[in-house]
Amino acid sequence: MTGPLAGLRVVELASEMGAWAGKLLGDMGADVVLVEPPAGHATRAYGPFVDDLPHPDRSLWFWNYNTSKRGLTLDLAIESDRAQLRRLIDTADFFLEGERPGRTAALGLDYATLQATNPRLIMVSVTPFGQSGPRIEEESTDLTLPAGGGPVWMCGYDDHS
Repeated sequence: MTGPLAGLRVVELASEMGAWAGKLLGDMGADVVLVEPPAGHATRAYGPFVDDLPHPDRSLWFWNYNTSKRGLTLDLAIESDRAQLRRLIDTADFFLEGERPGRTAALGLDYATLQATNPRLIMVSVTPFGQSGPRIEEESTDLTLPAGGGPVWMCGYDDHS
């Protein structure tokens, strides 16, 4: 790989929210390893599809967001697969995940556990409202995030009476 991030390894636990970040890192030269469940990630069911034929290997959404990545299939319900993922993360510079808050900790993939065997690791959790706090279970959409973040207030109708 060439680019400003050549020589860096990113382990990405497949998620819709982290896919774009992983793609950008891979496009800049990082070695991105995408980890998917045995049935493939749910985004493989997102259309459109090549020749309009729905199939996990024909999702243009999945293809677009996962260029510049290598793939690995692991079943994180199985301890030996979780151990394999931890060994892979031990070789990484970054661990990128977009799981629901608390899931990585429940799997033994929280920062404190991973950092103990890989002190240089940077863990990036892509979540709408963080890993702790009163809003962690709230759903987010392309409407609620701009509304909560402020851009909605900068556009359109201005009636604060």
